[in-house]
Amino acid sequence: MRLLRHPVKRATFVAVILGAVVSLVASAPSSAVTHTGLSSALAPGPCETNGVLLELTSVVPEVPNAAQIAAQVQAQPASGCSSTAAITKLVTAAKQSTPAKWSGPTKPAPAPKKHLKLALISCASAFHGCVTPLIGVQQAAKALGWSTVMYDGGGSGSKSNADILNAISLHVDAILESDINPAIIQQGLTAAKKAGIPVISAASGSDSPNPKVQTSKGQVNPIADVSVNFVTAGRQQSDWIIQDSGGTAHVLELSDPEYSSGVSTVGSVDEFNKRCPKCTVAALNFTGSQVGTLGTEVVGYIRTHPDINYVIPPYDPSAAAIIPAIAQAGFTKVKVCSLLGIQQNIAFIRSGNVQVCDAAFDNVNVGWAMVDQLIRHLDHLPLWNPHGENSPQVLLDKTNLPAEGVDWSTPFNFRSHYKKLWR
Repeated sequence: MRLLRHPVKRATFVAVILGAVVSLVASAPSSAVTHTGLSSALAPGPCETNGVLLELTSVVPEVPNAAQIAAQVQAQPASGCSSTAAITKLVTAAKQSTPAKWSGPTKPAPAPKKHLKLALISCASAFHGCVTPLIGVQQAAKALGWSTVMYDGGGSGSKSNADILNAISLHVDAILESDINPAIIQQGLTAAKKAGIPVISAASGSDSPNPKVQTSKGQVNPIADVSVNFVTAGRQQSDWIIQDSGGTAHVLELSDPEYSSGVSTVGSVDEFNKRCPKCTVAALNFTGSQVGTLGTEVVGYIRTHPDINYVIPPYDPSAAAIIPAIAQAGFTKVKVCSLLGIQQNIAFIRSGNVQVCDAAFDNVNVGWAMVDQLIRHLDHLPLWNPHGENSPQVLLDKTNLPAEGVDWSTPFNFRSHYKKLWR
């Protein structure tokens, strides 16, 4: 568990973003040092302040080219200070499902008539977000008369590589994996490519509509990653907090650099940099194996930094780990805004139990989109862009929650659209 807040002079900020490749879990712990003025490097003029902000490379996922991802996020539009009216407009739009109606593929992709066997590998079966896209794949496969075999990656690169090799030995027709950083499964991806077995990933945030992780020499990536726009989700979380705090939030960003879907955290930090010069942001890094002690770590940090009043975890299970600890510690002013949209976290929002918002998306829909991209590949058709197939996402708070006891889900019948495309 490490706190990373590196001092960077304003004049060298761009060089740091473009030239530094940062590994978030391999370096020695660094001290908690604040720095000022980073917003001016992104949006000079009205945003010139002494606000204490965090550079993007502190929260970029652990990929070989972290600086490239940070630069792509930084280059996105929407720089500059925002008025109260502008932030309100952004939050209002974020609370509507985007898209609100089918905006996925329209060109048919006939499904292969022969029986196919798919290997499904989750990043870790203990994490809801790792498994749910593969449940969507199972549903789609069943509708097509295909079979599936499920593997648990166990949160381990070595286990995930072993699962891929096992699937290859079973002569599966395709491998679909969920939320596994491609950098840690190069052995498996290389072997699958050699065997001619296509690999589709989900929710890794390493492909369009997210910044595409460029392949280093000798590196293999899945043929497509099917994800919602995680950068947008991170920006939406930040906008909600900016509005709620009146532009004076003190935020603790939790980052799990194992997952390239953590690009949502990068988007969140960049949004604070661009839109909230009076906000402060710190980052606390952890790994999935440390979720059990995360609540203790977060409470300890807040005790020594009592100005913190918002916490942004990278995914709902990590939020569920810290919410009881925050409540028990009596930090009544601290609010949590998470990402995923599963029923447990929605219940936290509904009951007013620490969590106040959640950037939600429908992982079952993502699973069906994975199958669609696989079919297009097998049909020798171009993959549909963006590779996430415009799976809907939304920002939830107490004003727009779904019914009790369910995850947030797509507000239209995406299954019928896919079935028509596959006839």
